Amino acid sequence: MDKKMYVFIQYRSLKQLHSLLQALDKDPVLAEKGTDYVNAKFNEPPYVRKESILMQAFSGMPSLKKPLFNVPNSQRIYELRSYESATEKLYLNKVQMFNEDEIEIFERIGSQPIFFGEVLAGSQMPNLMYMTSYSDKASRDAHWKIFGNDSTWKRIVNLPQYKNNMAKADVFFLTPATYSEL
Repeated sequence: MDKKMYVFIQYRSLKQLHSLLQALDKDPVLAEKGTDYVNAKFNEPPYVRKESILMQAFSGMPSLKKPLFNVPNSQRIYELRSYESATEKLYLNKVQMFNEDEIEIFERIGSQPIFFGEVLAGSQMPNLMYMTSYSDKASRDAHWKIFGNDSTWKRIVNLPQYKNNMAKADVFFLTPATYSEL
């Protein structure tokens, strides 16, 4: 099985992203210490494929939030979700549903959301992505049970204006690297 690595970087602007990429191209330390990666042979690439996804934070949570835990990184579980919609209109409707109610539910029940993002460029559009964090798998399961039984969730999930606003959900369980700042 291929090993996947996810890197989340928050930028204040596209100009900041562009400046970083230019600086990395000129970084002598990266060139020296990353020579195996930078100068990899065509028939020995350092990865199979890489993907970049550009997101804009939801208005309901405009910045990354670092989760607070008293357990080591190795025990934590992060849940990354991607929700695809059949059309842009339905996608924007799902974003509205998050901004108006779902983000508040996650925060109120203690799911420790890290981000909610509108995908502006990526391979699964139209879609949104978000990540929640838990001290372990049992905590994750317990929080999702609470979410499913939440009175606000039960009310909004049955509202006619939100019907069929999500066509597909992909769920990825991640564990942070030892050096992760999240």
